[in-house]
Amino acid sequence: MKYFLFLLSLVAVSASLTTAHAEDMQHGKLLYENNCVSCHSSEIFTREKRMVNNFTELKERIRQCELANDLTWFDDDIDAVVNYLNATYYKFETE
Repeated sequence: MKYFLFLLSLVAVSASLTTAHAEDMQHGKLLYENNCVSCHSSEIFTREKRMVNNFTELKERIRQCELANDLTWFDDDIDAVVNYLNATYYKFETE
C-alpha cells in the first residue's frame, strides 16, 4: 500500500511539472511573439554565426533586450522566453 501511494504521488508531481512546463513554454512563446518578432525573426536563431553560443549567453541577451525595450518583465518572464527559445531553437544544456 505504501508503495502504491508513493507511485501515485510521483505521478501527480510529474503531471504538475509537465503542465507547468507547458504553461511556461506557452507564456514564453506569447511574450516572444508580442515583443520580439518585430526585431528578431526565427532566422536570427538558426544562422550559422549567431551571437549566442550557450544558455548563459541566451539568458543575458534576453535580459539586455528586455531592458533596451523598457519591457519591465519579471524574472519569470525572462526565464519563460529563454526556455521557449532554447527549447525551440538553441537546444543548449541548461544551468
